[in-house]
Amino acid sequence: MPLVSIVVPVYNTSLYLDSCIESLLSQTVADIEIILVDDGSTDGSSAKCDMFALADSRIKVIHKENGGLSDARNCGAMAATAPFIGFVDSDDVVCPEMYEILLRDIAETGADIATCNVLELYEKDFLDRDISNVELSKGSPEVLTGKDALGRMLRSEDLPKIWVPTRLYPRWLFEQGFVFPVGRTYEDAYTIVDIFSKMKTVSVNSSPLYCYLHHDNTITSSPYTEKTHDIIIAWERCSNQISKQYPDLIRDADFRCYWARCVVLDKMIAKGGMEGSDEEADIVAYLRSRYSTVKKHRSLSRSRKMLLKLLLLNLAAYRYVVRHAKG
Repeated sequence: MPLVSIVVPVYNTSLYLDSCIESLLSQTVADIEIILVDDGSTDGSSAKCDMFALADSRIKVIHKENGGLSDARNCGAMAATAPFIGFVDSDDVVCPEMYEILLRDIAETGADIATCNVLELYEKDFLDRDISNVELSKGSPEVLTGKDALGRMLRSEDLPKIWVPTRLYPRWLFEQGFVFPVGRTYEDAYTIVDIFSKMKTVSVNSSPLYCYLHHDNTITSSPYTEKTHDIIIAWERCSNQISKQYPDLIRDADFRCYWARCVVLDKMIAKGGMEGSDEEADIVAYLRSRYSTVKKHRSLSRSRKMLLKLLLLNLAAYRYVVRHAKG
C-alpha cells in the first residue's frame, strides 16, 4: 500500500502537465500513488495522462466529464488508497522532497495534518527555474493547534498558507465526509474551518516545497466574472462558522469578508462597464459603512487604507486610481 496518494485534477493544462507529473515521479519517497483526474480536457491532456500511466505503474488515470476543480479533487480523494492524501494543481510543480518531508513532520510531531511554504513563480521564469535546489529549512517544524493555524490564516500571516495543495491530509478527513464545494471557486477559503476545526495539531514547515505558477488562467489572476463573487460567499460562510465555533476570531474573519469585497470591486473596475451597477453600489456601500471597523486591523496594508480613504471621499477618483494601477 502506498504511503501517500497525490491527486492531480487535470483540465486543459497540456503546456504544463509534463513538468507537473515529472516533479511527482521524482519524489524522494517512492511509496506513492499519483491519481490523475482528467476533468474532460480537450487540449491533449487526456492522452498525456494515459501515456504517463503506461510508463509508470504508480500512476492511475480517471477520465470524467467536466465538473470543475473541486469535483475532480473529490473524485480523486474517493479513489485514494493511502493513509495520507496530497493535492497538486496540474499547472504547478513540487520539490522532490515535498512528501518525504511532510510525512516526516507528521511522524516526528504527531500532528494530524502537515503544511509547507510556497515558492511563487511567474510564467516568464517557470521553465528556467530549477526547483531541485530550493533551500530547505534545517529546523524542526512548528506545531500549532487547529484553532491557532486557522487564526493565522485569517490574519494572512506568513504561515501556514491557505492554499489547499500546501498540505498533506489524513485520509480519515474524507472518510468522515469532508468534500470540496462543487461549483465554487475560492475553495481554499470556503473549506478552512471545515478542515482545521477537525485537526488537534498542525505541523508547519517553512520550506517552500510547493511551487505555484502565476499565469493568466489562474483564479487569482483572472478578470471579473460573476464567479468572482464566490470569494465573498466563501468568506461569509467562513465568518458564520467562526462566529459559532471560535467567537474570539470573529474580528479577523469579518476583516476577510471586507477584504473579499475589495477584491471584487477592484476586479469590477479593472473590467470596466459596471460603473453605477447595483453590484458595484452594494459593495461600495458595504465598504464605506464598515470602514471604521477595519481601519485599525493589522492585516490592512497602508496602501489599501489610503485607497479606502479615497473611496470614502470620491468613487470616481477611486476608480481612476485602481484602473491606473491595473494598467
